[in-house]
Amino acid sequence: MSTQPTEDEIRKRTNEIRVKRMEQLLGSWKMMQDRFRDLEGTAYLHPALSAEVVENYLRDRESVIHRNNIRGRIQRHKVAGLMAACIVKVRPIQLIDDMGKAARVSKDNEYLAVAHGLAVCAEGQLDKAKELISLPAFGTWCGDFIYELHRRHDCAPWCSMVFETISLTYFPKNLERISAKS
Repeated sequence: MSTQPTEDEIRKRTNEIRVKRMEQLLGSWKMMQDRFRDLEGTAYLHPALSAEVVENYLRDRESVIHRNNIRGRIQRHKVAGLMAACIVKVRPIQLIDDMGKAARVSKDNEYLAVAHGLAVCAEGQLDKAKELISLPAFGTWCGDFIYELHRRHDCAPWCSMVFETISLTYFPKNLERISAKS
């Protein structure tokens, strides 16, 4: 027989999730900066908008938990999908110069959403992640996904399905049921 968590336990767990989501968001941004050197001096990760992404995720997560009667932790592909949707909606990456010579059409937030989602799915499975991104058609898949994210902002359910499909083939352990104690 399981007991209901106390308010303090719920608050503590929510703060743990908040910190983890923010750390992974910042890590994904750092990875983007390392990979795309042209981001330096042209774009930045806005702190308040990053916090808004995480807070929106926490609200959406609660809705998914209640709607789907989830006990314990939610699966990684659902986390990835919810966060991707929040990133695309809030757009925490901002251009430094959005009107001058350095202005450009930015899909940086969409790329961040994909990179973050893959990081969530691949957590602890670096070899499989490297295998996935080294596939010859990975760039095409990623570009297509970014295109769809850019055009469709209300995307949490289908983003979760995309990350679930990736999990089926590259990270199948993600689809195992997670107990409340894990």
